[in-house]
Amino acid sequence: MILNLKARALTKMEHYEEALSLFNSNPIQWNDRIQMNPIDTAVRTLSGSYEALCHHHLGSSTKAQALAQNTVKRLQVFPHSPFYQFACNQR
Repeated sequence: MILNLKARALTKMEHYEEALSLFNSNPIQWNDRIQMNPIDTAVRTLSGSYEALCHHHLGSSTKAQALAQNTVKRLQVFPHSPFYQFACNQR
């Protein structure tokens, strides 16, 4: 999770290639045996929006669109929080 947060920070700093490398080498792991609260799940799910931004800025519009749509779809089941609004505004 720490490297995922680093990838998000790199995305905000516009270091898209480095961030995408971290996203690809450190995917979010979902443990079915642990029940997380909705905010923890939403924070982890939101990584898809940051990864979509990387793909968009590096010219992979199709991949970016797919990731963004998947993130919004996964967040729709939660109350519409700032996390959901962020994901929706990245499309």
